Amino acid sequence: MGAGVDDTLTRPALKPWQYDTLLLVAAGADVAEMARYEHLSQEAIKSRLKVLTALYGVMDRTTLAVAALRRGDIRLTSAPWIWQALSPRQCELLQAIADHGRNATVAEVMGLSPLTVKSYLEEIKVKTGDTRRTNVVVRAYRAGLIQ
Repeated sequence: MGAGVDDTLTRPALKPWQYDTLLLVAAGADVAEMARYEHLSQEAIKSRLKVLTALYGVMDRTTLAVAALRRGDIRLTSAPWIWQALSPRQCELLQAIADHGRNATVAEVMGLSPLTVKSYLEEIKVKTGDTRRTNVVVRAYRAGLIQ
């Protein structure tokens, strides 16, 4: 769609299972947690994730969650979170993770080693008190720190 054109009228609505799965992904649930919540096998959840990543044109759960938020397909309530402790470089890293997903790709884009990306991400998790990269990125998006 062109700039300024609302594609919500031409996009098919999400099926209930797609919406539920996207919410679980955005909440940072792993495959085992999603399977327990949905009363499905882990293979069924992996199949759903494969369909959704193809639908959104992304490669992993982190970029899937951000893509669904950006498109407005899911909405999450904003939660208070302390961002002051993050450096500008750490914020830049979160934006790159939201855009590119995998550490290797983020490393290439930012001119870092994959080990440095992993190290920065671990520092961010410690500062924010979160243990999952998807949670960190989704919260950064909700707080307006990344787009």
